[in-house]
Parts: sequence; C-alpha cells; structure tokens
Amino acid sequence: MFYFTGYKVNDKKIATIMSKLDHNDDGKVTFREFLRPSAVKHHKPGGKSTSALGKLDEFAFTDKMMEVLDLDGDGLVSVDEILLAMRKGNHAGRLNRKMVEGFFQDFADEDGDSHLSYEEVQAVDWA
Repeated sequence: MFYFTGYKVNDKKIATIMSKLDHNDDGKVTFREFLRPSAVKHHKPGGKSTSALGKLDEFAFTDKMMEVLDLDGDGLVSVDEILLAMRKGNHAGRLNRKMVEGFFQDFADEDGDSHLSYEEVQAVDWA
C-alpha cells in the first residue's frame, strides 16, 4: 500500500507505524485499529463529535476506556481490573467489589461471562 501511494518505507518506519497502529500487538492491524488515530484526533472530550467521522467519536471514547480498564490487554475487562484502575486513578474509596459486581450483573455484562467486551463497554452510559 505504501509503495503505491509514493511513500518510501524501510523496516524501521514499518515497525514504528505498526507499533502505533497494532494496539493489541498481534502483528495485524484491524480496521478499528487503523481508524483509531483519526478517531482520537477528532474526539472532543465531554461532547459530541464535531467531525463528519460520526461514530468514530464513540469509538475513540471506548478505545480510551479499554486502554484504561483492560489492564492485562486481553480485550476484556474484569471486576478486578476496574477496581485496580480505580485505585490507580485515586478513586478506590468510591467503589467496592460488591458495587462493581452489581454493575456488571445489572447493567453491563450482557452475555453473563463476568467480563466486559469492547462492545459491552461501548454500550454502557458512562455519564
């Protein structure tokens, strides 16, 4: 692709590009990973997207939430990961295990597997 667009590449440039795009380090760039830089660039914190990219604003927010909450990088968020992320953000006093488990059970964990997928995180109204 780079060759046909006139962009001259070498192994170092490819490694740099891959390190920025391949978020889960699987050696492949998914469509969502490819769009991520544009989504982050056009994301307006606390507001609606001001760009024609529409849904990318929502994806940028979800990507950021996954970045913060998915501590082991497996693509799923557990109760323990939310509690650890809250401690890191100095919000540990506000939540306890029972509250997070209730949140999972009553609102977020649609498939009942005790983890939140990207789609489940995206579906939550975090406001």
